[in-house]
Amino acid sequence: IVGIVGGIFLIALGVFYLFFKKFHSKEEMDAGVSIGKATHVRLFVTGFLINTLNPGVIALWFAAATKSITNTFNEKIVIFSLCLLLNMMADVLKINLAGKLRRKLTNRNIVILNKISGSLFLIFGLALIIGVVLTW
Repeated sequence: IVGIVGGIFLIALGVFYLFFKKFHSKEEMDAGVSIGKATHVRLFVTGFLINTLNPGVIALWFAAATKSITNTFNEKIVIFSLCLLLNMMADVLKINLAGKLRRKLTNRNIVILNKISGSLFLIFGLALIIGVVLTW
């Protein structure tokens, strides 16, 4: 039942992206937006909390914690500092790449990406349902 419900969800998502996804141009989204200093701080804190509470990040911390359980305190500090540094570097890299990607995302490219995403959702949804039905 979970496979069929998941397949139906993916198919619905695919149909939405293929036929009903509304597109807003960059000009519409950027109109009248000004970001003050307080907003930058709030955005940083919000982003930091979201990335810190990310299940992937939590899994990384648990993996590091279980591997370093027999290490000395100083070694644990080094390991956890490296984990934190790697996460922050990955976030900075994502921010830089997002800025570069934004310039390449023209209206036409975004519509094409939506169509590709919708098609993939549709295909995977159908494959999931077919796989569940055939093994039933």
